[in-house]
Amino acid sequence: MERACQCSSFPPALCYILFATYNVDEKKTTAAALVWRDFLNRDLGCQCWLELLSQKSDSSDDGVVDDFRLLAALMQPRFTHRRCDVMRSLAAGTNIKDRQEIVDWYITEYLVHERTLVENAEVFETHSGRHIGWIDLSEEEGLYANISKMIVERYSVNLVASVIRNGIMLGGTSIDKGIDLSFLHGFHNVDGTALEVIGHKSPVRFRPVDGVVDGKFVLAARGIIMENI
Repeated sequence: MERACQCSSFPPALCYILFATYNVDEKKTTAAALVWRDFLNRDLGCQCWLELLSQKSDSSDDGVVDDFRLLAALMQPRFTHRRCDVMRSLAAGTNIKDRQEIVDWYITEYLVHERTLVENAEVFETHSGRHIGWIDLSEEEGLYANISKMIVERYSVNLVASVIRNGIMLGGTSIDKGIDLSFLHGFHNVDGTALEVIGHKSPVRFRPVDGVVDGKFVLAARGIIMENI
């Protein structure tokens, strides 16, 4: 960003209103949500962040695109220790010495691996004829916020089930376009494997009651999806 952050330019109430106009959900794991959680909610008068959130990651302006790539990289565990100082430097318009290195990592390593994961995703058909994407992220250290959307678009599936370290997430292209899955909500028992589905609208989470995400739990959750969706 070219100009320094005007941290006293907006009163908090007005800043909340302006932020709401950009329709950013702070529960998401997106660059915009990152800005809100880690910066804006502590510095509500920061006009430059509001300006950044009003722009698009697919902008024709390379500088804008790189800003979003930088923010997306900062979401990843490997850059957690740099997140605060890099975001403050970006807001103030000061030099970030390893900026290009972070952006290059995002392009050449993160995005490449994300595409490989999508290419290796599985698709299965439920008893009702719907197609579900399936991907195992339980051994992945990164956060892949857009992977469900990418799988939905690539394979034309209805939903994507992602195996993660503490359960299975079942969702679609976006939390904003959630699908009603209330009929799955609650406790289930499949051949002695107890699990709970948390949430009513996608994405919902399948959680093992005993806390163990193993092969039996995964098969039980997959069976529930195949039988009920």
